[in-house]
Amino acid sequence: MNGKMMYRLAVTVIFVTSAAAAQNVWIPVGSGSGNTLTQVRFFNEAEGWIRGDNGTMLMTADSGNTWHPVADAAPYYIDDVQFVNASTGYGCTSYVWGPSAGTTLFFRTYDGGENWDVEALDLDYAWLDPMFFFDAGHGWMFVNSGPFVGSVMITRDSARTWHEYAFTMPSAGSTDGTRITDFSFSSPAAGWACGWRKTTVGGNPGWKDCVLFHTIDGGEHWNTAVLDYAIPRKIVGLDDQCAWVIVVPFSAYDPLDYTIARTTDGGSVWETLNGTPLLNSFWFANADSGWGVSDHSVYITRDGGAAWEIVYTDESVRFQDIDFYSGTGCIVGDDGLILQYRPSNTAVDDSHDAGPSSFTLLQNYPNPFNAMTKIAFDLDRASATEIRIVDLNGRLVKTIDKGVLNTGRHNVIWNASSEPSGVYCITVQAGDDVQTIKCLLVR
Repeated sequence: MNGKMMYRLAVTVIFVTSAAAAQNVWIPVGSGSGNTLTQVRFFNEAEGWIRGDNGTMLMTADSGNTWHPVADAAPYYIDDVQFVNASTGYGCTSYVWGPSAGTTLFFRTYDGGENWDVEALDLDYAWLDPMFFFDAGHGWMFVNSGPFVGSVMITRDSARTWHEYAFTMPSAGSTDGTRITDFSFSSPAAGWACGWRKTTVGGNPGWKDCVLFHTIDGGEHWNTAVLDYAIPRKIVGLDDQCAWVIVVPFSAYDPLDYTIARTTDGGSVWETLNGTPLLNSFWFANADSGWGVSDHSVYITRDGGAAWEIVYTDESVRFQDIDFYSGTGCIVGDDGLILQYRPSNTAVDDSHDAGPSSFTLLQNYPNPFNAMTKIAFDLDRASATEIRIVDLNGRLVKTIDKGVLNTGRHNVIWNASSEPSGVYCITVQAGDDVQTIKCLLVR
């Protein structure tokens, strides 16, 4: 399943003032899962949900301090799912095989995913993906195959009825196929979508361009724009004027000098932002301030996405998605990774800091811990670095070869979900320097 997200304007968000300060505000918390977590969203400062591979679904009611699993809609695989509050969620699946071959299914839950009602939609052999709900009443699904291909299905009555509206793709030669990959609505009326078109121009088939859509009437009519030779990854709409899209090159033969484009005039003009990092996901608090995650780094921007500063890096994991609601923030990733945002009240601007004066292995955090903990250490010079974890019997539990790391603060997340409770020794060797700490895993 692709990691799709719903975005809503939040009231405030706290930004740290420096990269060094930000290292200490992203704290690992246990997920109880070893699956890749692809999607996170908060409804309010306390409640949110996470979606992951193999039907993983987690909920929190305490701002992400703890997460508990909820049921999936077995026996069918849900292609996309959206929760609008702690109780109400919706899901859809492509057409299924077997006795119900060709049937397109829609799911509802009113008890936080413990039980699901299943409905067969009148959309035979349709592929519904992506899906987006702004609230319990307003939702959108794109039909990517079958007799209704190229249509958006809209509900305004809590998915009791659906209405079909056609997408009109901008022409470029002959359009061989279309695919919408993401929706983002900031209100029931104002929304954005991104997708790609496969075209044939001058007898050369297979060109793919990013197509950007904007609506101000809830999806009945859409204006369009095109970014050539680009494939969209995610779109975020702040309101009816501002939006951002992450793109990747169509092929290695057509490289791009940008990975993010933005509009501030309702989609009439899209500005490509050169030199931006390739992000997997991002979130914006306003037209200037936002957070983003790449495979191994967390970024902040203060100028609307033109420049991004790395504030956290961990080469041992891959970040997938990020979301905030006011001061509550969360990052999810591979191997059940969850990082919770806990802003420091003592963050200061240390942009003139000369860096660590010595090699130091800090105490892991949290400690004691359940399943996941962060190992942090400072390097006063570039060093070949290795981390070894052993139990009290001397059994080697894990070795992490980090290669040569530069001067500065480094972080590694240890997922100990397969290990028993007990005391463990963490040793970090940087060149000829070696330091060891003890930590306590509690089940």
